[in-house]
Amino acid sequence: MGQCIRINKKQQTDPSLLLACEDCGLEYNQLRLPKEITLWIDPSEVCCRSGESCQPFTVAQFKQESRRVSSLDSEHEAGSSECSTSDYHTDTSSDEEEHIKEQPINTTAVEIAQAATK
Repeated sequence: MGQCIRINKKQQTDPSLLLACEDCGLEYNQLRLPKEITLWIDPSEVCCRSGESCQPFTVAQFKQESRRVSSLDSEHEAGSSECSTSDYHTDTSSDEEEHIKEQPINTTAVEIAQAATK
């Protein structure tokens, strides 16, 4: 089952991210997260949306058996993976979320996302 982490005006920190930072030896402010961000963390991938009006994108994909980060090849089709986690609410329609952009992200964010799911 997946997890959804939301940071916004009403909830400026997330307990699982605080714990993950502690486990990684980081201060929470070192993450430099945007004021609004949503992370969907599933066993096979991590997706992110920065702001309610932005499109989600894939941060990392994992092989089911090894849970290692697979490379996000530039030949990979942008719409081939879906961010579907049943425990979140969004103001955008599922039609808008079908086209997921892949963007590079630094390894620290991937490590924090992995630690947040432990």
